[in-house]
Amino acid sequence: MQTIHAYIHFPENLDDDIQSRERGLELLKDFQMAIDLADCEKGSKLYYSKTNKDNFFGNIQVLEEFMTIGSYDFETVVNTLFNEGEVNAVNESIIEGCEVRSYQANGGYFVDNLPLIFYDIVRKHAYTVEPDRQIILNLFSAFFSQNPILLLKHCGASVTPIQIEHFTSFTELDTWLENNRVQRNFNNTDARHIQGSPDYIHGKSPLLGGIAARPKASELLKNALGDKRRNDNVNDLVNFDDEKDEYIWYEYEGDNPQNQYHAYHLVLHNNNQNRDILAVGRITSRVIAIIEYRKRLN
Repeated sequence: MQTIHAYIHFPENLDDDIQSRERGLELLKDFQMAIDLADCEKGSKLYYSKTNKDNFFGNIQVLEEFMTIGSYDFETVVNTLFNEGEVNAVNESIIEGCEVRSYQANGGYFVDNLPLIFYDIVRKHAYTVEPDRQIILNLFSAFFSQNPILLLKHCGASVTPIQIEHFTSFTELDTWLENNRVQRNFNNTDARHIQGSPDYIHGKSPLLGGIAARPKASELLKNALGDKRRNDNVNDLVNFDDEKDEYIWYEYEGDNPQNQYHAYHLVLHNNNQNRDILAVGRITSRVIAIIEYRKRLN
C-alpha cells in the first residue's frame, strides 16, 4: 500500500496573506479543506511542527478579527482534527554532524534558515521508497520560489539531494493526488448493479445508465474520496455524479494487484430510483464537505 507522508507547514507571516475579513475566511477554509483531504487519503500520514503551529496561532490571536469569523474558529477545527487523528509532531532537532540547506535555482542561492519540519523530512526520506511519497502542505502562499523544493543534506563530504513537492492550495493538492496516487481501476465486467443484465442481483442499488454509465463511473473513480477514519467500509470511496445528480459509491474489491472497484449510485432500486437517504447517511460529513467545496471551486 502506498503511504503519502504529508507535512503541514503553517504560514507565520500572515500580514502578506490576510488583508481582509473575507480573504481571511477564504484562506482558512481552503487550509482546512486541504488538511482534511490529505487526512482522508488512504494510507496517508500527517505531520506538523509544534513550534510552527504555536507561532501560527499566536499570530492569528494578534489578528483578533480573524480569530473567529462568525461561528468559524479555525484553531478549534485544527485541534479537533489533530486530537482525533494520528497527526504526528515531528522531531524538530537538527541532524548531528549534518547541515540541511535549500537551493533556490531561480536565484542561484542557498537558504539555511529552514522550517523545522525539514529535519524530519530528511530523516524519514532515507526510508521512503516507491510508491511512497513525501509532500508539504505549504498553504496560503508559496514559502519557496520553486517546486519541487530541492534540499541538500551535507554530512561531511557526502551530499544528498532530496526533492520535495509542495502545495499552496486545496486545488493543487487535489490535482496532485489524482495524478500521483496508486492507480485505481474500475471493474468494467461486473454487472451485479446493472439493471436488465442477467447478472443483476435483485435488490442492489443500480448503476444509473447501466453499461453506458461505466466510462463516467471510471472517470469519477480517479478523484473519489475515502475516509480512513470510518468505522466501517474504510476502503470504499464516494464521489458525486453531476450528470445523474446522485452520489456514487465505489466498493473496494479487496487487496489485489488490480486495486479494483465496482460502483453503484446511492438510489433505491425501485422504479422511481429516488435517492437512498439511509445510504447517503453512510458518507462521512467531511467527505460531503470536500465534495461540496470542490463544486464551489469549479
